[in-house]
Amino acid sequence: MPNSMYANDIAIPYRGQKYEDEDVAFDKGQEAFKKGETINPYKDEQFPNPNVIAAWENGYNTAKMNKQVNEAAMEFSEHYAGLTQYSGEKFTLAGGMRVAGGLNVGTKSYYRLKYQIYSNVLFSQTKDEELSNIGTLEIGRNEDGSIACLIDIKLKPKFRKSGYGRELIKEIVDTTKDGLYVIDVKKSAIRFWEKVGIIWDDTKVTKNGWIKKSTV
Repeated sequence: MPNSMYANDIAIPYRGQKYEDEDVAFDKGQEAFKKGETINPYKDEQFPNPNVIAAWENGYNTAKMNKQVNEAAMEFSEHYAGLTQYSGEKFTLAGGMRVAGGLNVGTKSYYRLKYQIYSNVLFSQTKDEELSNIGTLEIGRNEDGSIACLIDIKLKPKFRKSGYGRELIKEIVDTTKDGLYVIDVKKSAIRFWEKVGIIWDDTKVTKNGWIKKSTV
């Protein structure tokens, strides 16, 4: 069969290429984004193939989305013995030890996990895990590794009121899709959470609230 596409039983040639070139167009779309190019060259063909045009645009948009995610989010990875890690620009959350009892929020159930918090800047300066450990964090995690909610955060005394808390929350919030749900905020921590823009959920008995991406 000749290299063509069909519309109303009429064979329309398109550059004499095979349909597999949709993969090539996808790759070229990604390359175009990385180079800062915005014009889809397949639209200017004598007999443009809509599938190839769409493949280029999909590649372009995929590269754009990946760039936004990589710039904002902490990368999730799994390690030996069931341990997991979130690696961000400023902080690394390492460990992921399960806390007894799990976590139920409404009708949803999550893994309840505890992480050690490390400052990437301190580690690059000291090369020492102990000196770069600034505290601990408990989160509720989905099966795919995404962070569903924050249960508790404890910074070591010398790292409090130094901006670490706010920067850490921002990096975690940027990892989520819609924002971070914070559970059971203690009275002593209310002022901190209000400073980072928490929106209180008044329907709950406990002090819970949302941190939206735009508020941190």
